[in-house]
Amino acid sequence: MRISWSFVVVIACLPGVVFAQGSETVGQQGSELTAADSEHFWTSERVVPMCWHVLQFPTPAEQQAAQALVTRTITEGWLSLINLDATWTDCPTSGDARHVRVLLRSGDASYNGTTLRPGTLTLSTAAERTQPPPNDPPGLLMGFPANWNQSDGDRAQFQALILHEFGHVLGFGHEQDRPDGVEDVACYTDDFPNTVKIGPPDPTSIMGWSYCDTALGQLSLEDIRGLRSVYGPRPTSNVQPTMIGILANHLLN
Repeated sequence: MRISWSFVVVIACLPGVVFAQGSETVGQQGSELTAADSEHFWTSERVVPMCWHVLQFPTPAEQQAAQALVTRTITEGWLSLINLDATWTDCPTSGDARHVRVLLRSGDASYNGTTLRPGTLTLSTAAERTQPPPNDPPGLLMGFPANWNQSDGDRAQFQALILHEFGHVLGFGHEQDRPDGVEDVACYTDDFPNTVKIGPPDPTSIMGWSYCDTALGQLSLEDIRGLRSVYGPRPTSNVQPTMIGILANHLLN
């Protein structure tokens, strides 16, 4: 059984279903959240171990700026709201430690990304990360235009992509695949009747595709409600002092 809500839990959890790298364009529009059959959430670990794997940039300065934007966006946009943390390191080249690999590539024609699998299924070992296509391991995989850092608007599009894709890492799928979605919304599919729903359909969810619905490029209030129903709110003794976190705590607590 799967979960949907103001999100839907990651469709990529379904056996035999994978997304080709660079296959989805996201971040400007969407609906709620859903979850997949086994709900591979981080509710036992409470820490997502991220590692930098492949970073393709023309200069070290651009690479460092992109890494900083990725970590800040995930921390402020997701983790400041819930009882969950992340660690960041370079991916080990040996050993059995499992991480969520991060691949960042600058110079694509547009913004695109994938995780291949959802939630804790995004973990891989050093040996698994040496596999060539089409056996690539899952992870946070994102490509974006070379001009991503030239204006606030360009950075906002990149941040929307980061938020959407990390939603998959957290275990959530595409909102438009909810079985109870809004039928007049573009891309509504009703392809996954066993999805477990968390909250009502939400045309503004960060987990919809960019060419579906009317998402805001950031988490909606329904997204946050659904997110917290899985992970719980950030403990008040450890609240991140971000505007998103402060607003969410004010409106939802």
